[in-house]
Amino acid sequence: MLSSYRRDHARGAQDADAQALVESLRRASPEFAAWWAHHDAGAPCSGERRLCVDGVPVAFEHTMLTIDEERHLRLVVHARRDEAAR
Repeated sequence: MLSSYRRDHARGAQDADAQALVESLRRASPEFAAWWAHHDAGAPCSGERRLCVDGVPVAFEHTMLTIDEERHLRLVVHARRDEAAR
């Protein structure tokens, strides 16, 4: 998710609100600061992602719809994947 955000951030890096958000997250989370320093960009716009929710790994199907590329507006949908159905 962070690499997708970095890709979008690169397009609007001059935006003061975007810069303020990154700085706030860097101060609040050493983990975010370390990940942000890796400079990863990209990531698929659909597929499966595994996130830790309260320390438990959870699988999500995700897809993204670009609403307005110039204003970086996207709709991202995450739907919890039923592990028993796999």
